[in-house]
Amino acid sequence: MENSKIGMHSLLVKLGKDIVHKQFDEPRQRQFFVDIGENCEVLLADEAAGSRCVIGIDCRFNGRKLNISGRAFERMSNLQFLRLKGFYYDAWYLSHGLSYLSPKLRILDWNYFPATRLPSNFNLKFLVELDMSNSNLEKLWEGIKPLANLKWMNLRSSHYLKELPDLSTAKNLQELYLNGCISLVELPSSIGNAIYLKILELSGCSSLVELPFSIGNAINLQDLYLSNCSSLVELPSSIENATNLRKLDLSGCSSLVELPSSLGSAINLQDLYLINCSSLVKLPSSIRNAANHKILDLSGCSSLVELPSSIGNATNLQTLNLSDCDRLVELPSSIGNATNLQTLNLSRCLSLVELPSSIGNATNLQTFNLRNCLSLVELPSSIGKATNLQTLNLSDCHRLVELPSSIGNATHLQSLNLSYCTCLVELPSLIGNATSFQKLNLSYCTSLVRLPSSIGNVSNLQTLNLRDCKSLVELPSSIGNLTKLDLDIRGCSSLVELPSSIVNFIMNQDGGNQYMHKFVANPFLYWECH
Repeated sequence: MENSKIGMHSLLVKLGKDIVHKQFDEPRQRQFFVDIGENCEVLLADEAAGSRCVIGIDCRFNGRKLNISGRAFERMSNLQFLRLKGFYYDAWYLSHGLSYLSPKLRILDWNYFPATRLPSNFNLKFLVELDMSNSNLEKLWEGIKPLANLKWMNLRSSHYLKELPDLSTAKNLQELYLNGCISLVELPSSIGNAIYLKILELSGCSSLVELPFSIGNAINLQDLYLSNCSSLVELPSSIENATNLRKLDLSGCSSLVELPSSLGSAINLQDLYLINCSSLVKLPSSIRNAANHKILDLSGCSSLVELPSSIGNATNLQTLNLSDCDRLVELPSSIGNATNLQTLNLSRCLSLVELPSSIGNATNLQTFNLRNCLSLVELPSSIGKATNLQTLNLSDCHRLVELPSSIGNATHLQSLNLSYCTCLVELPSLIGNATSFQKLNLSYCTSLVRLPSSIGNVSNLQTLNLRDCKSLVELPSSIGNLTKLDLDIRGCSSLVELPSSIVNFIMNQDGGNQYMHKFVANPFLYWECH
């Protein structure tokens, strides 16, 4: 099952086609047309070919434009299933217009539909699925149609669609896909009558200015996609009534200035995406009520100055992404209350000066990215309390002078990236306590003078990158204890000799004499000690 649809095995499909082909030798006498190309063309190109016995048509584009006569459907009064699948806009040519479709249709699946409207007399009483993606439709129909059985409606990438018809009778509609409908300005207020609507996809509707207030009546709405709706200015306060909302994607809504305070009443909201909402200045304090939040992605919110102090009440929050929030100065102290936080991304937060001491209370934090935080001077000593921390990225933190000694308490830390921390002079002696270390990147730490001897206690260390540490004058002899180490000392121009323990270790390896000869001749060698 995929997207609420049950798939059919290819062998079963083939069996069905074989049965259809054996019904009648003459294609026009068949009830089902499932051939690609020739038989469908015979049926649909001939004005007189339409037959009352036809129940289903499944015609898929075979690489050449298919000429369809609109009159071919006039005698197909029993047609229940119509699927015409193309792959680009010139797949179909519709001659004589389309003035009739069977009132018994259950499924109408016609992508790249060439006409601008459906027949005005089309009765949709039995229609369950309407799929007309990539169509030329400007409007579907006038007035109110009986839509009691309609459950699935797909009009994605219908670039000329300006408005939707009245949907007041579509009470059983469950999924509505309008993504890429770039001319769509608004939704009808009748959308609120679709009380069973679960998925509403509006991504890329760049002309959409607002949602109707009635959207709050869609109390079963679970997934609302509004990404790249660049003209959307606000959400209606009625969104609070969508208490079953689980996912809200507002990424790329560059005109969105704020979120309604009522959003906090969407108590089941788990995933909130606000990526590149460049006009968003703040989040509502009511976010504290969204205790079920798991993902909050604010990356690229370049106008965001602060987070509400209530953010810590989102006790189920697992991922918080604030990368490229270059005006963000600080995190609220309540961030430590988010005890289930696993991933915190603050990369390229250029104005971030310090972190709250409460960060250590986020004891489930596993991945912490501070890359390119150019204003960050230090880490709080409480970082050592984050005992489950596995990956810490501090690369390009040019003002970082030192690490707190408590970093050694992060016993699960596996990867520490300090590359291009050009003000870093030394590492704390207790770093050797972080026995799970596997990768330590200190490349281009041009002020680094020495490494602590405790580094040799990190028996799991596999990669130590010291490339272009131009001030490094010596290596501790304890490094010779690391039997699985890949060591990069290229560009370490102040490093004039190696400890004997390392020399002896290298000499015992295959090609050791060759390595030593190269070291004497050129002290910028990349060493791999296996």
